[in-house]
Amino acid sequence: MAGAHSSARRALVNAGVVDRIGDATRVGIYFTGTNNLIHVPGPLTQAQVHADPRQANTTYRARDERRYNRSGRLGVTAEHFINPTTSISSMVHVNPKCL
Repeated sequence: MAGAHSSARRALVNAGVVDRIGDATRVGIYFTGTNNLIHVPGPLTQAQVHADPRQANTTYRARDERRYNRSGRLGVTAEHFINPTTSISSMVHVNPKCL
């Protein structure tokens, strides 16, 4: 059981698709996104811990202290087959974050 003002939730999405464009080239597009919310109970004094270790720091609780992170990644890959044993490939991705 969690203490006061102590909780977390997370949502995560992963998706991708790979397809051939022509006889010798393959392209992939990938997406990952997360959304995290963490309520922080804050530090307690030793006396507060002895009285009730599950309580939240009053300042943290009053300010609704939390971490809310959102991030995503979009990636693209390309692979070209020169012959049955040789290929060249590249990958690029962007990773925006909002913390």
